[in-house]
Amino acid sequence: MGVHVSLEALQSSKNQLSNPGLLVAEKAFINLRAIAEKYPDIVCIAVSHCSRKVTGDWIEVIGGLGPINLIADEPREMYTQWGLGISNAWYLLNPWTQIEAAKGPWGREMSGSRWQIGGTWGIDGNGTVRWGGMAKTADEIPALEQCIQALKIR
Repeated sequence: MGVHVSLEALQSSKNQLSNPGLLVAEKAFINLRAIAEKYPDIVCIAVSHCSRKVTGDWIEVIGGLGPINLIADEPREMYTQWGLGISNAWYLLNPWTQIEAAKGPWGREMSGSRWQIGGTWGIDGNGTVRWGGMAKTADEIPALEQCIQALKIR
């Protein structure tokens, strides 16, 4: 039995033009939900640095929570414990991330920091990290099938 922990920042701001975090978080969350549905024996956890209400409203817009456990970590204590701090300019403003930002979505308002680094880990039933790490750029979407392979889940 594996445990998958996703510390994916559900980030946004009123100015979507320069913030790809929301689009990436949406893709990552939808992928995590699909993994949780496909592999019901694993525990999938999403951690947000937005308030529980803001995160809950956002999750409803993108199709609901599904079988994912949600933790709202506004003070970002869990992010700090996993080594996820504040990014540098390249993390957010590199060309690849800006291309993703141009794809939208538009008009969604949320809280959180566009500078928060995200990460994803696959942890086995004994508490050993078997896969994952800190995102290298803000547009990085976790390869969750690789996580499943690393955890040897069938």
